[in-house]
Amino acid sequence: MVHGWWKRAGCWLALGGGLWLLAIGTVRADDASPEEMRQRLERLEKQNQELLKRLEAIEPARQGGTVPVLEGGQAEPGTGLNKDEVKKIVGDYLKSEASQKKAADDAKAKAAELEGFEVGKDLKMNASWRNGLWLETADKAFKVHVGGRTQYDTVWMTADRQVQFGTPNGTGLIDDAVNFRRARLAVEGTFWEVMDFNCEYDFLNTLNNDPTLPAARNNVGNTPVPTDLWIQWNRVPYLGNIRVGNQKPPISFEHMTSSRFLDFMERSLAFDAYVEDQDNGFTQGFQLFNWLPNERATWAVGAFKTTRSILGWNVGDGEWGVCGRVTALPYYSNDGRCLVHLGLGARYRDPDEETTRFRSRPLLRNGPAVLHNIIAQAQFLSANETLLVPEFVAVMGPWTVSAEWYASWVQGSTFPITPVSAQVNRGTTFTQGGYVDVLYFLTGEHRIYDKKYPRFDRVVPNENAFLVRGKDGHWARGSGAWQVGARYSYLDLENKGIGVGVIHDVTLGLNWFLNPNSKVQWNYIYEHRDVPNNTASGSIQGVGMRFAFDF
Repeated sequence: MVHGWWKRAGCWLALGGGLWLLAIGTVRADDASPEEMRQRLERLEKQNQELLKRLEAIEPARQGGTVPVLEGGQAEPGTGLNKDEVKKIVGDYLKSEASQKKAADDAKAKAAELEGFEVGKDLKMNASWRNGLWLETADKAFKVHVGGRTQYDTVWMTADRQVQFGTPNGTGLIDDAVNFRRARLAVEGTFWEVMDFNCEYDFLNTLNNDPTLPAARNNVGNTPVPTDLWIQWNRVPYLGNIRVGNQKPPISFEHMTSSRFLDFMERSLAFDAYVEDQDNGFTQGFQLFNWLPNERATWAVGAFKTTRSILGWNVGDGEWGVCGRVTALPYYSNDGRCLVHLGLGARYRDPDEETTRFRSRPLLRNGPAVLHNIIAQAQFLSANETLLVPEFVAVMGPWTVSAEWYASWVQGSTFPITPVSAQVNRGTTFTQGGYVDVLYFLTGEHRIYDKKYPRFDRVVPNENAFLVRGKDGHWARGSGAWQVGARYSYLDLENKGIGVGVIHDVTLGLNWFLNPNSKVQWNYIYEHRDVPNNTASGSIQGVGMRFAFDF
């Protein structure tokens, strides 16, 4: 015998019926507006309450009595239910309760989708590791990444005595060194959905503490300087994206690729001469950029203040330039495992203080920046400069081929700078440089390509490098990713008597990617230097090793 079963069963049936109606009422939620869905939910709730009241009105009049339930078969006529019927009612109720919750959740989710989300309403952030620490809200309208990079170099160098001490135009002593190449900290992310930002500072840039004297070991100090320090407005109608601040002008594939992801320890000789140009490759200005919906082509154009300073500022009348880049992917397959990239960058600018300087250093950095040996240089007065940089990149599985050519025309070239009485206008001068490299992954990986910002991205090994001893006493290991490569690079700054040096370089590289966040690089360089009158020509050789990590 069970006390009050008829009343309970009736309530369960009422709830089940109401929930069934609720489920039927939400089948067409996809066609309803948010207001219609709220009205429908209110009507269903009202119907459910009416059904409960109706069943309570017909329950047995006997209060506090008992209703007999038989062990099986039919209940006593008019008095009770059997066990099988009770079990079915209970099961149907539990199923209906789950269905009700799912239907209500689906209705709320659909209503939220139709209404859209309100940016800034939910500011709770969740943390995750995506090759770095990221914090973000559920709608991704707010994102923050705290990161950095460290590159520690050891370099062994040797050079012909004539290259170092020949007069004129010797490079000075080319020595071995150990130093931190880069040490940067950054905070980047998104706020209010449409604004991106990046604040990065490099703590290992060197200055001459006494500019009245030549830079030497006893008068060099480190100073923090900005690299990426900008804010960006995204999804602007017709324009795409607008970035303002200290940034990379859009030119050259190797320039746009982060120093974290370079194939060799240093970029090419021509990059050092034409793009780095004493400002680390970052300068103040603004740019507009965007991509096609299928991300197979991009464009970027901007205006930038000409500067030869790493400190993020410059003064001078005018001294502005325009820089732009267009790229295309005529071939793209297997999610980027096979692709062909074509690009063209162009720059037109006024010189800083009417002075143009192109110079390059060995492709291993032996010490702090102000002590690096200069192996080729052209410095003269000028009116303006035009630079063109066509790009070619191909990725075919583990194979990578890259090539760029830098061509520079400088109008109103006047040389020498001093004395004034000796100055001669040389007209338009032409200098050039370029590189081609080939690399191969021994372990089967391929270079990752960023379609929206055409450049190489992070290498992710198929297997991380590790060596541990398990609980069973056996050793477990992983190989990481291994890559070999070779590059030919050249720079010709000789034209109309203004330059000092034509350089040819061959670099051989071996890269070991321990995991997505750290790697070891080994480079061997052989460089041949030709200078006027052959007084300081000869060869330079070096071996460098870098341990790098970023997050």
